[in-house]
Amino acid sequence: MATPLSRYFHREAEVESLGRPAEGVDRALANALPHIIWTCDATGRLEWVNDRWFELTGLSEEATLHNKGALEAVHPDDVAELGSRWARVLQTSAPTEVEYRIRNRAGEYRWHVGKIAPVLDDAGSVVRWVATAFDIQDRRAAEDALRASERRFESIFQLSPQPSALTRASDGTFLDVNDAFTKEMGYSRDEAIGKNGSTLGIWTVEERAKFMEPVLRGEQRSAEATFRTKDGRTIRGVLAMGRVEVGGEECFVSVMTDLSNRQAAEDALRHSEAQARARADDLAALMDAVPAAVWISHDRDCRELAGNRAGHEVLRIPLGENLSRSGAAQTRDWHFRVVVDGVEIPADQLPMQRAARGEEFRNYEEELRFDDGKVTHLFGSAVPLRDPDGTPRGAIGAFLDVTRLKEIEEALRRADHRKDEFLALLSHELRNPLTPILTAARLLELRGDPETRQEIEVITRQVNHLVRLVDDLLDMSRVSRGAVTLTKTRLDLRDVVTRAVDATMPLFSEHGHELEIDVAPGLAVEGDELRLTQVVDNLLSNAARYTPPRGRVAVSGGREDDCVVLRVEDTGVGIDPALLPELFDVFVQGVRGPDRAPGGLGIGLSLVRHLTELHGGTVAAHSEGLGRGSEFTVRLPAATASVTGAARADVRWAAMRDTGPRARVLLVDDHRDVVKGLTRLLAITGYDVRAALSPTEALEIAVEFEPQVAILDIGLPEMDGYKLAGELRSRLSSPPVLVALSGYSQADDRRRSEASGFAYHLVKPLDIDVLLEVLEKLIPDERALVS
Repeated sequence: MATPLSRYFHREAEVESLGRPAEGVDRALANALPHIIWTCDATGRLEWVNDRWFELTGLSEEATLHNKGALEAVHPDDVAELGSRWARVLQTSAPTEVEYRIRNRAGEYRWHVGKIAPVLDDAGSVVRWVATAFDIQDRRAAEDALRASERRFESIFQLSPQPSALTRASDGTFLDVNDAFTKEMGYSRDEAIGKNGSTLGIWTVEERAKFMEPVLRGEQRSAEATFRTKDGRTIRGVLAMGRVEVGGEECFVSVMTDLSNRQAAEDALRHSEAQARARADDLAALMDAVPAAVWISHDRDCRELAGNRAGHEVLRIPLGENLSRSGAAQTRDWHFRVVVDGVEIPADQLPMQRAARGEEFRNYEEELRFDDGKVTHLFGSAVPLRDPDGTPRGAIGAFLDVTRLKEIEEALRRADHRKDEFLALLSHELRNPLTPILTAARLLELRGDPETRQEIEVITRQVNHLVRLVDDLLDMSRVSRGAVTLTKTRLDLRDVVTRAVDATMPLFSEHGHELEIDVAPGLAVEGDELRLTQVVDNLLSNAARYTPPRGRVAVSGGREDDCVVLRVEDTGVGIDPALLPELFDVFVQGVRGPDRAPGGLGIGLSLVRHLTELHGGTVAAHSEGLGRGSEFTVRLPAATASVTGAARADVRWAAMRDTGPRARVLLVDDHRDVVKGLTRLLAITGYDVRAALSPTEALEIAVEFEPQVAILDIGLPEMDGYKLAGELRSRLSSPPVLVALSGYSQADDRRRSEASGFAYHLVKPLDIDVLLEVLEKLIPDERALVS
């Protein structure tokens, strides 16, 4: 399967014979991406590298492209593996992925993941290779840290002198046991793992159930129990259990204390002060080895606060010094502030101080802002220490330094923002060439050649399909950011269905489907007309695509209790029962053939769910199985009063006139095909049109032409459409009415156009009917405006 970039370069190869007009666009796109991108010819010789490579490595183009100079930036230990992968790729013509290190300008090596894919011609032969490399240094560091944490846990678990086991919560199956367990219980690790205590005879099913009942309810974490060893001995001990999650599954870590030896241990402890000191030293060593900051205070006022090595290091205070900020310690010159949600916390309100007075803090987050400008993020808990009667006598807290995690989260947020910006730019770049295509199709239609009508319909239908795909992609980005807002009005469901049917009818005609509509008038809902039409449109498109040719699709609507219910049924391929629970998740699709039929991005149904839920409704899918059709049901809250739908008036083409110009229109766009097509079309429909390819040219024309309407492309070079609009208003005694033309269609773009004085914001690819309707509204009386 070709990658998106390989498809771009494939398209570039296809138009090589025409002078490679797409090369600049493709390379500009490649240079705009945060990845390293390079291409090789069919033999593997490096041809081109995007700007990201030179920014990262500092190598020149000459040093990179000749005599395998690019390998100078690859870590010596990775060169052989990279060469081996390349040899295998050239031999098999199959895509591959490899991780290797690249040296940056500072001389540091950073891990990257490289993906190599072939570009094939129509015969299936490799004509070029395209590859990307993406920085994964931070991900590798996070993975290494996680593995190190897991090794520390494993070490502590295995070295514990008490019998310990990791068991599955649901059935008690042993997932791991330590050496102390095998020694005490007599079972080897292989004998124990994979079985539960009842199977081994350690205790009965009833004994385990009785012990686990209060544990599962959270009422106790330890209790006494009786166990049987492999050789038949009976042990009485205290079993303590703690919940953990392993691979997404709830488990328990269990530690047993043998009560039969408790008395002997207590006697030995009383008679051996040296042994007690040794145990204290062991505990201190263990605390120093713990990577979390641990603090403890034995007084209710928290005037003395001790900590382990990590606890001193995170506060940058030498070992042995009092860590408390209470009492006499307040006179110390502290080099950091404790901040929560942007507010500095006083010393007596810190979590350890408040825990010492009896409060509990769990999953608590705070920042340490040091005088040198660095910030450390801490996450953890602080709980009180209590006397036997429950009176607080101090506190203990454990906190993890999660600064790196916070940095990764922020990096992910920035990456997500860059993704949104990229999608908006991609939408703009995809929309731009579609306007001249649709304009050319309409001009061909005006010529009235019946032999080209079918081709014109194909062009229009496929361009509209591409626009729908781009809009769905951008809508999913908005949904993921919670940026979708609704403009609700009273609507009649029948009108919504009618508009959706009009939009999808070409798809039904293409497949020869029979469409049945049974939606009564007067089914009132409160909703956003555009978004609800999008919901029905996506359901109809889904039914048309997943129903074999000459199938039947039925749309019905009615009132059920306090809801308006819309159902879309089809005789299509049906839905696999295993797919139903996740059908409305993004990018989920049914089974597809080698030709990728029936098409789509797998986001339409996800949009249906999100948009329906934004309206306070629900959507559900039902199918009896594959080959047995499907039914989608949308439920929306009924409006308190009915609405009467008004048929939308068709926007008709203005008749061509020979009586002179109708009105003066200035058209400004740097895309020659857009200017050429729209100029001809507006002239045919009777407008006096002047066109400019740049703002400078537009201003020169406007002074003499004095346009009544100015249609301005927002993305102009030198001076964007917003600035050009201001210049026109300031230079002309009678400024024209402004119409914005843009490839950007988000709410912020429309608001900015309105704030800049534009009367309308039209989105590429331009709907010619909409443009003519706008001009009719702006210049309604032709006779009064003709100069």
